[in-house]
Amino acid sequence: TSSLASTFVKKKPVQAVGIGLGVATVLASVAYVERFMAKSVDKVLAKKAPNLEKSWLPIGHLVGAGALALLATQYLRHIYTKIEHGADGVEVGFSLPPTSKYVSGSVESAIGWQTLSVQGRRHITERLTAKDIETVVGEKAMEPIRIFVGLDSGIDEEDRVSKALSELERTGAYDRETILVASPTGTGYINYVMSEGVEYLSHGNVASVTIQYSKRPSPLSLDRVGEGHVQYRMLLNGINKKLRTIPKANRPRIVLFGESLGAWTSQDAFVNSGTDGLEALNIDRALWIGTPKGSKWKTQVLSKNMLNVEYDQIGVFDNYQEVIDMPAAQRDNIRYVMVTHYNDPIAQFGLELLVKQPEWIDDATKRPVGLSPHIKYRTPAMFVQMLVDMKNALKPVPGKFVASGHDYRGDLSHFLMYAYNFKATKSQLHKIEQALIDNEIDRAALIEKGKLSSSG
Repeated sequence: TSSLASTFVKKKPVQAVGIGLGVATVLASVAYVERFMAKSVDKVLAKKAPNLEKSWLPIGHLVGAGALALLATQYLRHIYTKIEHGADGVEVGFSLPPTSKYVSGSVESAIGWQTLSVQGRRHITERLTAKDIETVVGEKAMEPIRIFVGLDSGIDEEDRVSKALSELERTGAYDRETILVASPTGTGYINYVMSEGVEYLSHGNVASVTIQYSKRPSPLSLDRVGEGHVQYRMLLNGINKKLRTIPKANRPRIVLFGESLGAWTSQDAFVNSGTDGLEALNIDRALWIGTPKGSKWKTQVLSKNMLNVEYDQIGVFDNYQEVIDMPAAQRDNIRYVMVTHYNDPIAQFGLELLVKQPEWIDDATKRPVGLSPHIKYRTPAMFVQMLVDMKNALKPVPGKFVASGHDYRGDLSHFLMYAYNFKATKSQLHKIEQALIDNEIDRAALIEKGKLSSSG
């Protein structure tokens, strides 16, 4: 088992045993049904062609596996429809359209409030005001801009990108010092701590823009990664086209953010173009947290065999102390930051686990810190175990910020300052971090209250 799984077993042994028995029962049931179908097909074919001295069992296995795959596909479609329908629901605490002109979904916006989905409406509603920011940082602030275009806000990628670009124009985003282009996770979720942290640290002098590409949880949105990174690149192309019409001295700086599947989709918008692709689109800085293993761009730039990559501009970290420990000259040269915890299962999970042993099983130099050297590869056991680890890693406790597994809130404010080159005093940063915790607790209570009101 992995380190995350071991920790889970120690903390919740009864639940861990239950999950283990459940997984074992499902796998055993599937195997039994497949064998039963294979033998049944074999008997039928043997009766139809008794003179052929040949075993039909392989064909039976193919038919059995195919039938199970078809059933699984139909079941997934049903699940997807149910999940996506739930993502359109209106929560009690986030039902009223905003009144501010600086956000999507308002009266002045061309984006319909109902089209934003649950995550989009939460994201817009939770935008900080200038007064909120001033109360925390103790200095004058502007009204931050938040733009969100839902999957249902447009008929296709081109339409959604066009509406996002129009929103940037309408809200005056190009007059701000920073435009943050964020790619969401599968559900459309954007990290609240990141969004609020950037608004606090910039004193509201920022516009953030997000386009949704799926309404399902990230593990069920892998088939939307292609659409996600194409849509993201189209948006960046449109922003860059606008920048070319603005004098350099007056242009906002463009920064990128992606978490989990959002990191994958935003990075793969630059596949095969290294850091030169970022430079060509006037991307000033980027921060990616919890990047999944499937990111092609990350794999390419970390291979260190590409000519279009400025390797000294890329930083990969597990924790913020690693940034502090770097020589100042090296630290200051980095523009594109990837934070991936050594014990983040999402950074290690992939479909290849079903058929291929990970390199770190036999190579200690590639083994994630904290994983036991005694781990053995077994299929599909490792795949299922990592899948369970992923599920357990996606349950952060509101207000309890840690920097471990797939939870990056613990030192996210420090990484925001570093990656985006924001300035704040120690006192201001302390107040910002406390405000982020307080805001999350209040937000979780509001969400829970909405669920209780809806069920009641």
